[in-house]
Amino acid sequence: MTENVPTPEKWIRSKLVTAVGSVAGIFPVLARQDASFPLVVYRRSSTTRQRGLTGNYGRPIAVFLVSVVSESYSQVKDMSEAIRLGLDNFTGEAEGAKIVLSALVSESDSMERPREGQSKPLYRVDHTYEVRFEESIN
Repeated sequence: MTENVPTPEKWIRSKLVTAVGSVAGIFPVLARQDASFPLVVYRRSSTTRQRGLTGNYGRPIAVFLVSVVSESYSQVKDMSEAIRLGLDNFTGEAEGAKIVLSALVSESDSMERPREGQSKPLYRVDHTYEVRFEESIN
């Protein structure tokens, strides 16, 4: 795989940077152990490809999980809202990826135990997005 191949991961990272990039660290799959807060972690959890008699239709649906973590509940909620506004209902081309539709399908609040040696909990908001995009079928 080359760096120039458009993927929905490149699109979602770009939208996250626009939404909260100057405020938070943004990490694919897993945040670094020494990362400071606030932070955002995104990952693709699944992809469904529809097939017909002629093969792959070329419009898969990828499910992305986006987690926002902060030491402040109000900050995590503000960042979550900024991300929702940037990702939900997006259609168009960005970072070379053709996004047919991005839809927020679930959102939940949670809390993580404090890191060792810390007493304050960490607040987290999790989003689940379904992203239909176009891909090459050749």
